[in-house]
Amino acid sequence: MPGLFSQDRTYPQFPEPPAFRFGVATADHQCEAYTESGRDIRDVYEEKRQLQLRGAATDFWNRYDEDARLAAGLGCSAFRLSLSWARLEPQPGVWDDAAFAHYRDVLAKLHEHELEPFVTLHHNTWPIHVENRGGMVHPDFPLWFGAYAREVAQRLGDLITYYVTINEPNQLVFGYIKPWWSRVYPMPPGLH
Repeated sequence: MPGLFSQDRTYPQFPEPPAFRFGVATADHQCEAYTESGRDIRDVYEEKRQLQLRGAATDFWNRYDEDARLAAGLGCSAFRLSLSWARLEPQPGVWDDAAFAHYRDVLAKLHEHELEPFVTLHHNTWPIHVENRGGMVHPDFPLWFGAYAREVAQRLGDLITYYVTINEPNQLVFGYIKPWWSRVYPMPPGLH
């Protein structure tokens, strides 16, 4: 008997209205495997709060082809993923060509599986160097984020039609404002 997600199983195809896309989603921090060079503010937050560290996570960094194939097999036509700003810009103004090449491969593989990429630029995490300079509340944050978004568009834009600027922006406030019912900040940075 084939397993639930085996290649031998056929999944029903969902009819999509013209303006609707059926898809799945990943998040860079939650799904990509941890690397020291890609440490982000959420890694720091999880360590300080003594939360479960991401470790290998679901290893989307290495298993993206398999995940894309499974999504296509489920009848999906869309695949939402986020890019790791910390991997792409490990130091202020220093861009990692290998990380950009990797994401180019991921996006190409999604297209190969006939999945439309929906790319999230900011999935509630950012590089440690951004936080060290004042984080999201610094007056220059829009400039730093703009430079990152521009670099992504220049290097990967030919493979991206749809962008999600910030995932769940309403959640970001909880990294800076602690609700009265919470003992801790529920979101990063939540460190001071």
